[in-house]
Amino acid sequence: MLSNNFAHNGDAIASHLQAVPAGTDAQVGAVECATRGRKRRFTKLRASELVGLPGATSAVTKPVERDVAFIQFAVPVTNSVGTAAESLEIVEFSSGLNEQGRTLQIGSVCKVGFGEGTADVVLKLDAPVDPTNHGSAVADAFGKLNDFLTSAQVLRADRSGRRATWRAKINGTTIADGRY
Repeated sequence: MLSNNFAHNGDAIASHLQAVPAGTDAQVGAVECATRGRKRRFTKLRASELVGLPGATSAVTKPVERDVAFIQFAVPVTNSVGTAAESLEIVEFSSGLNEQGRTLQIGSVCKVGFGEGTADVVLKLDAPVDPTNHGSAVADAFGKLNDFLTSAQVLRADRSGRRATWRAKINGTTIADGRY
């Protein structure tokens, strides 16, 4: 390891490079060089640990959230955001999907977005994610929504040579995807 030592000599500053051996400090026995690539993880202090700190209040800890499953439908539209007729089809599809999701107690539409040549409709599922079978909530939702999805013409439309796609996600990670 190299270190720069600067010494004042009147008006001039001289720089001298010295080789410093890396290794252990003889007095302490600890490694001089810190290991890189590891992130240190810290936890919030408990209320009992805050007693001696002046003006400290315990931070509110978030409850453990459950895994959340989503089904995202990506429907192609012309241009970047589609025509008025395409937008109306997407809005009708998303409201019908929301109604069916609530009626069948599957979930509700939480996002409808337009941009970059697609319209995204996201259905947030109410069913908990089974840790041993991540896809069970999504498979159950598709099974219950089969009649509605089969009859949805917006999913079957072929625009600019593209068809609608779907993605099943858990906490934002895609676990399955497909095309109509």
